[in-house]
Amino acid sequence: MMNRLEPSPRKPAASRTPQLAVRPATAQPRPVAGPEGRRISLQMGKSGDEYLLLLDEDDGDDEWQTRSSSSIPDDLVSQLDRLQAANHSVREVGLGPAGEWFVHGVARDGTGAYSWWDGDFAASRQLRQCTGELQARLQLTFGEDGRWLLLQGHNGFACSEHVNAALQARIRRVHAKKGSIGCVRLLPGGGYFIADDTEGTLLFGARADLAAEVRRPTGDPIVDVVCASTDGAAWVVLRRNWFRASAAVAPALTERLCHFYIAQHQRRRVRESLVLAYHRGVSDFARARGARERARWQRKLRSAAAAQLQAQAQQQSGGAAQAQQLQLRQQDAQLSQLRRELELLATAPTGGGGGGAVAAREAAQWQALLEQNILARREEKEREIEAEHAGAVVGLMRAAGLA
Repeated sequence: MMNRLEPSPRKPAASRTPQLAVRPATAQPRPVAGPEGRRISLQMGKSGDEYLLLLDEDDGDDEWQTRSSSSIPDDLVSQLDRLQAANHSVREVGLGPAGEWFVHGVARDGTGAYSWWDGDFAASRQLRQCTGELQARLQLTFGEDGRWLLLQGHNGFACSEHVNAALQARIRRVHAKKGSIGCVRLLPGGGYFIADDTEGTLLFGARADLAAEVRRPTGDPIVDVVCASTDGAAWVVLRRNWFRASAAVAPALTERLCHFYIAQHQRRRVRESLVLAYHRGVSDFARARGARERARWQRKLRSAAAAQLQAQAQQQSGGAAQAQQLQLRQQDAQLSQLRRELELLATAPTGGGGGGAVAAREAAQWQALLEQNILARREEKEREIEAEHAGAVVGLMRAAGLA
């Protein structure tokens, strides 16, 4: 009989309010890494009521480690309290059926890695040799009848007698292929569970209900398999995004796991929304700034085009004015020539006394009429040139889209 617990986290509601393109914050929000199953460290003792649960919680602004336990050795509790008081986090922990325990802790910045274990542990000397180099990765799992297996660093391992030979051979194959082992568990009755990035996951010698859960196709990869050491009736299968527990597991443990999966999932989704909003803000601000720069350069180009067209118009009007001045100078020259001819005509000798006066009056009349005619034609020509100049300027401005 199993307790089936399914997740029901809600997605954060998407905001429909339009955002202004303002400069985003200088620091990008830190994302929360997933999945939730890899933030759980669970150990069980002889039964489902003996357990130690460590949760690495993170909301993007702060990281902390919470602990839940029941019926674990007092020495282990004291060591965990000392680590918490020193602001250290537990990297690895192990709990055996006979009260054996192991703790590997580091400072918050990842330095100062140290290991502690039960003083009555039979393999204390071998364990002291393995932990002398303060490895960043040190995982110790306990089994019944004094069995134990230690993973050290990337490719080192040690184990006690009576550990399944097939399990040892698989660990050596994974190390030979430069692979990494995610988890190893020693189960009651000589069974084991192993997960690595070379050959996948393998469960051997487990109860039928646990084996059925491990084989169940879910699309959610298994992270760890935890089993009580007496008869294996109490077990928990931790997956990346959810878990399954048997009915023999303490209700307080299943409730705490359920709450953590949902709460941490929601924290991660909220942080993803903040990171996405940050990147959108950066993109919107960049587009708005680019649009402003393009508008500024377009205004500069239009001003330059207008200045160029005005210069062309002035140049064309200057050429028309020069042509007009040339025509006026030619008309002035013609008028001067006619004046000289009329003066010569007026002073020319005639046959009679009265004939000279009449000729002078006629010459003066012709001179006045000629001057009026030339002046009228000059004014008309000036008006024509001015009209042509104005029409040329307006046409150039319309062609450039400025009028």
